[in-house]
Amino acid sequence: SVSALGLSKLVVLSHHDPTDLNDFGLSMLNLADLRECTPTCDNVTLQNIYCPTQQMANIEGSSGALPQVISLQALMNQDGRLILAFNDFVQVTGQDGIRLIVLEMSSTSDCSYNIVQDFIAPDRSSAFLLVNFNTKVFLVFPGERLRMLEIDVSEGSVETLVLDHLPHANYDHLSVETGTGGPDTITGIMNGNTLVSLRYAGFEGLRTSSQFFIQHPVYSTSSVSYMSGDSSVHTRAVVGGEYITILDGVLSNPTAKAQFECPQPEIPSFWNP
Repeated sequence: SVSALGLSKLVVLSHHDPTDLNDFGLSMLNLADLRECTPTCDNVTLQNIYCPTQQMANIEGSSGALPQVISLQALMNQDGRLILAFNDFVQVTGQDGIRLIVLEMSSTSDCSYNIVQDFIAPDRSSAFLLVNFNTKVFLVFPGERLRMLEIDVSEGSVETLVLDHLPHANYDHLSVETGTGGPDTITGIMNGNTLVSLRYAGFEGLRTSSQFFIQHPVYSTSSVSYMSGDSSVHTRAVVGGEYITILDGVLSNPTAKAQFECPQPEIPSFWNP
């Protein structure tokens, strides 16, 4: 499994022996290396970020099988810690769960990161979104009812947030929107044909900030933000059936690039000897 980490790195989860749940590795790949590699990319090396010897004993894998679908999500928290979430089999419960590993940079270990926390969120879903708002980290789950878990990366615990104020609807195709001129939001498709944006609302979890009806079923959606002249443009493609809908938006509060000219420092005459 692979997850993007920002715009410059990929995190790779690999299982070497499917019968041994402890035999897995986590590595990091710089995208710049891919652009400069040979035709076979055999000169690209993966940076190890997780050593199996560091694994916490209380949630070691057992003889159970790996989950059929393994999703991986990665993000860098504001304190510089790397947070990973992926599907795993848990010996204690005998069921699948979402494993959360919190790592920080290391200069002494064989791996480039040391483990700070290694714990399990008791949810078997293979579709989830790992996201941070302000200094808090969350898992958000699509489905017939949007679900949200708050992750305490310091204590290694999870707490369920109640989202009763959101519409009882089916949510799918969740993604995090950044670079839109305001706080990060979660965008998804509601009931198969409505583009919805959700903003973080503190102890309430998430609230709907906007909705846009699409006149055809939606099977896939993606977006990109870029500069066009002096304007910041956000473009989203919505795909479904025989149709592709393109939505373009420009920031409503663009800021002009001002050039400041500082005057020469003035020294009072009485400062002179």
